[in-house]
Amino acid sequence: MLSLRLLGNLDEEMSCANSRYFRTSSTPNRAIAAFLHSNFVLHWSSERPAPLVTIDFGGGRIMRRTITGNSVHYLLDETGRPLDAIPGLYAPKPFLDQLAEMKTLYDAWRTALRPIATSVCVPITGPGSSVPRLR
Repeated sequence: MLSLRLLGNLDEEMSCANSRYFRTSSTPNRAIAAFLHSNFVLHWSSERPAPLVTIDFGGGRIMRRTITGNSVHYLLDETGRPLDAIPGLYAPKPFLDQLAEMKTLYDAWRTALRPIATSVCVPITGPGSSVPRLR
């Protein structure tokens, strides 16, 4: 699973700057879209509203924009445990390269490492419990 965590919502004009960039350059890219849809279960989550700033220039001229572009793509295993992350913003080609590396990592995890990790780790329960601890 590839999970995009961002500020604001993808369908809002004033979502974080990174999500606006993804909508205009990365997501419409046919190679990226094909790779995403054939290799990942896609998910996105808004962590909180994107911070906004309003500047009044006078004379009725007002600019309102987001002031941050925080986002991260998490590679998650089938239990929702993070395996890797792509923080921030990438141009289409480097983003596709990062996705390919994540796919390679997941394939290695699934075939070789997951059986070892699941035998020596037990999930911690409760708030903030996504990090496994050793038995």
